[in-house]
Amino acid sequence: MSASSVAFELSASGSLARTTIGADQQLRVGYARIQANGAGTPPAGIAVFGFRSNGVLVSETGVPAVSPSRTGRIYAETTGVVRTGLAITNPNSEAVTLSFYFTDAQGQNFGGGTTVLEANRQTAAFLDEQPF
Repeated sequence: MSASSVAFELSASGSLARTTIGADQQLRVGYARIQANGAGTPPAGIAVFGFRSNGVLVSETGVPAVSPSRTGRIYAETTGVVRTGLAITNPNSEAVTLSFYFTDAQGQNFGGGTTVLEANRQTAAFLDEQPF
């Protein structure tokens, strides 16, 4: 795992955009952390990922910056052409055990499980893939 830092300055209500050149066809996996150096409102962000084939945008998604959380609930769908994916990051110095379950439209829980996420790592998968 490699890590790097990029310093930047934002004026009040300012914005910053970064774009990769996309010269590498190899899939890259990781996460980013936005951290303010001083007091005041912490910065907000969104990462937009897109895939282009022969110059044509084929797929795109956006991932908002969020505050760390110990619990959560999301709407998920894995029927037809919709497949919900979930990305989870462990920014801590120790491994964590993730526990999860699904709830159907009638409010019945099913398909629970656990998985371990090592320190300073991330995992991302569609909900019809492992570890879900």
